[in-house]
Amino acid sequence: MIKKVGVIGIFLIGFLLPTTIAHANESVPPTNDITVNIQALNNIKNTTNNVSVSGSTLYSRSSLNSTKTVDKIGLRIYLQQKQTSWVNTSQSREYINQNTSSINKTTSFQLQRGAFYRVKIVHFIENNGIYESDITYSSTIDFR
Repeated sequence: MIKKVGVIGIFLIGFLLPTTIAHANESVPPTNDITVNIQALNNIKNTTNNVSVSGSTLYSRSSLNSTKTVDKIGLRIYLQQKQTSWVNTSQSREYINQNTSSINKTTSFQLQRGAFYRVKIVHFIENNGIYESDITYSSTIDFR
């Protein structure tokens, strides 16, 4: 039995080794290097984007909390309407606080019957010249 295993082992080494060496010597065409930079969100702690509707008014409750006091902390809030794709309406808001660690806003938007809506929020922080952001989308509102 040991003799059989030894013979099979030598056979496999003799068979596989030349194949491996042949593949190692094949020329590999040059490839283009792709560099991907992943930036961690060092200062963004958490975000919220909640919506509710009363009558024809959509209320957006949004917030951003930082892990520390930052130079600027803000919210860019866009009311979007579904067409062939989601499109920003003319109703948008921007809020910025300085030298603090949080921002909380309730914003109201007027809706027109016959469409689907959602709220897109860019939550952002600027600190020591570094910009960080996180984008959130609310649930879809059927206002047909």
